[in-house]
Amino acid sequence: VCFEAADFYVEAMRLFSLEADAGNAPAMYDLGRMWADGLGVEADPDTAQEWYRKALASFLSAEKKLPERKKTYLQYRIGKMYLAGLGCTQDHKTAADWLERAAGKQHKYAQYSLPLERDKQ
Repeated sequence: VCFEAADFYVEAMRLFSLEADAGNAPAMYDLGRMWADGLGVEADPDTAQEWYRKALASFLSAEKKLPERKKTYLQYRIGKMYLAGLGCTQDHKTAADWLERAAGKQHKYAQYSLPLERDKQ
């Protein structure tokens, strides 16, 4: 069986949509990425931002509910979304605040991103 790359994107879109509808925040983020980059669909920045907004809201909600030791990765993801303006208005201060929380818990990518972000403030 031979599949075109487009077939894989269509299937990924279908599966991510099922997961996003079930409340899976990373799937919501991935749908945003697919709409932003035109993977399996015609690129649509507005639809991408809507999926990113849903993902960010889900990440923020989950971060509030988790025990402190399990928040690190979400804090990093939230910081990166504010940094790039995905699902929100780009906000370097808010991004730095979230990245600092994760960096303080030894998240290596947040530690790497934080000095770069502080330079932009």
